[in-house]
Amino acid sequence: MFLAKARNLFSKAKAGIVTGYHNVSNLANQIHRGFGVAKETYKAIAPHAQALAKMSGSEAAQKAVGAADSLADRAIDKYEDLRGKAMEAQQKGMGVLKDLSMRGADIMSKMPAELK
Repeated sequence: MFLAKARNLFSKAKAGIVTGYHNVSNLANQIHRGFGVAKETYKAIAPHAQALAKMSGSEAAQKAVGAADSLADRAIDKYEDLRGKAMEAQQKGMGVLKDLSMRGADIMSKMPAELK
């Protein structure tokens, strides 16, 4: 009886973790796709903004476009750094879950048959 309840609780916890993982993974994928669209859009627009600023002859416009380029480059670098750290954390988390699952199976295999 106790073991059946423990298995049921473990199963529910595992299902909750899996559901949470999939939800976070889907959100991260949506953010990544959105960032990719923004990055590609900026890459397409930036040369035209630079050309327009040059054509205007306005030093202020050229400085503004240069500042926007610098900010965009820093944002891209920060995003890529954050994404790399998130992927490392995901790998570590998957390793922990795999280890826990293997330990649970090991414990169950050593348990006397009358308790299973």
